[in-house]
Amino acid sequence: MYYMIKDKGQGKNTVRFLTVRIAVSFGLFILIIIALKMGWLQAHSILPKV
Repeated sequence: MYYMIKDKGQGKNTVRFLTVRIAVSFGLFILIIIALKMGWLQAHSILPKV
């Protein structure tokens, strides 16, 4: 966000940090899916059982 404001989105830092941000988000998403498959995390419903 800092480089988007400072460089008005025209600098190389903006592209680099947005790429890193997307890669980290994608990696965390994959890690959550793996954790669900391995049983490290358990999904639950937000609706109570009746």
